[in-house]
Amino acid sequence: MAALVDNLCNVEQKSIPQSLPVTTSTTTSLDDVIHQCGGFGRFQLRQYCFLSLIQITAGLAAFYYVYGAAEPDHRCRLAPSLWPNDDTYTPINRTHAFFLQLYIPAKEGKWDQCNLFDSLNMNKSLIECPNGLVFDRTIYGFTFTEAIGLVCRNKFERYKRSYYFQISHSNTDISYRFGILLINQFTAGLTHLTSTIAFVTMIELTSSKHRSFIGNLAFLSFVFGEILITLFAYIVRNWQNLLWANTIFIGIALLSTFFTDESPLYLYSKNQYTRLEKTLRRMAKINGRQDIDWYPAFQELLNTQLFPIVIKKQLTFTQKAKQLISHPTTIKRILITGFIAFTETLLYYKISYGLATMKISPYIGILIGAIVEALGYITATVFMSTRFGRKYSFILFTGSTSVCILIIPLIIKHSTLATVIMSQMGKFVVSAANSITWIYIAELFPTSIRSSTNGLAVAVSRLGAITSPIIDASIHKQYLPVTFYVCAALALISALLSLTLPETKDKPLDDIMEFTNDTHV
Repeated sequence: MAALVDNLCNVEQKSIPQSLPVTTSTTTSLDDVIHQCGGFGRFQLRQYCFLSLIQITAGLAAFYYVYGAAEPDHRCRLAPSLWPNDDTYTPINRTHAFFLQLYIPAKEGKWDQCNLFDSLNMNKSLIECPNGLVFDRTIYGFTFTEAIGLVCRNKFERYKRSYYFQISHSNTDISYRFGILLINQFTAGLTHLTSTIAFVTMIELTSSKHRSFIGNLAFLSFVFGEILITLFAYIVRNWQNLLWANTIFIGIALLSTFFTDESPLYLYSKNQYTRLEKTLRRMAKINGRQDIDWYPAFQELLNTQLFPIVIKKQLTFTQKAKQLISHPTTIKRILITGFIAFTETLLYYKISYGLATMKISPYIGILIGAIVEALGYITATVFMSTRFGRKYSFILFTGSTSVCILIIPLIIKHSTLATVIMSQMGKFVVSAANSITWIYIAELFPTSIRSSTNGLAVAVSRLGAITSPIIDASIHKQYLPVTFYVCAALALISALLSLTLPETKDKPLDDIMEFTNDTHV
């Protein structure tokens, strides 16, 4: 029957048979058929094992630079006449400590990172490091920052000519380092692209009953990627070895996509009914369902949708683009979800800086943050399954994020512990809001543009990720509280804008209005 419908879909409107049977007694959606095939069974678990690898690699790629490109503590190297082979950041004995105190300026218990006292000048004037730098490898090990000297910018300006000279005479080494970094950048870019597609596929492979759980399963996989890269970095402590481990894992994950099935909703939206029937049959078989359990519903779905599909005119890309632009509801949703994605990511990175105030190992800090995130995702799953749904769960957690951001600048000068606790509470609620955001965005758009709109939202969200650290680095400390108030205001605006969006809880994804026509598909 599916093959018959495939053939009928290619018939132009003028050749539609007048005796076409149409069943309209019962409304059956593809979500109902997927539920009959097993909305969450062995078939989905197999698919999620592969697709979750993509989400894990997204966490690996996102947090690689926290360790691989970290800027360790560093100081000027002592002159060889004072201390030959000065390669250890901390003093190895009392004599070494004496020379360091004598020639390296110190402030608040830390050595100056880029200057030392001029031994030839009685006034102890400061000069830039003439003998190079010594890096502290006790925390991050050997980083890319140390490898190419991405510190002390004044030194680079002064020794620009010698720097270029070194590059021209060490072309092989430099090319090798940048080459493998570019390989990682390329694979990381593929990872971000495929993780977006994998997320959409994951929620389309299940029924509406399990969608919020599956969506947050993807986020929990991302958190596992954070934990995994932290363990890798702690064991390896070398940016090149960490880079290779990261790249190999990403490569394996990308290859695993060949073992995944196409989304039934995608096949349905493209009128590929023969492939759709094969996919559903395979899903039912692996999930232990018989044809009698799902095939009657599938037949009813095709009979119900057959007539509107046949008369639906196939549009070119240009025609679809024109209709999209002329469809105000879709445009409004794209603009609102883009703003929400930007704001939520901005808030996530803004509030995550509370970890920087914790005087503990960065490895422990990331692990604590990952645990807090995971708890936020789990809590979001619980709330989305209640009467709060998507919309009001989002408003609740986004509003709570705004409150936390407002409180942080008020207590940051009075108590470090209270600031850390409030920052972690903020990260908890913003993580929950983030997970709801991406599930909500995916459910707001029809299948034909779901991946595109989700990808657009991801691209806009990256602007939020970039904006947050730039603002904090460029704004004077005196005005930093203002940035918190602005972020809190953006959070409230996002919550208010979400009131204009429809609730999507328990709504079949194939029941979302297509922007190219006036029917539900």
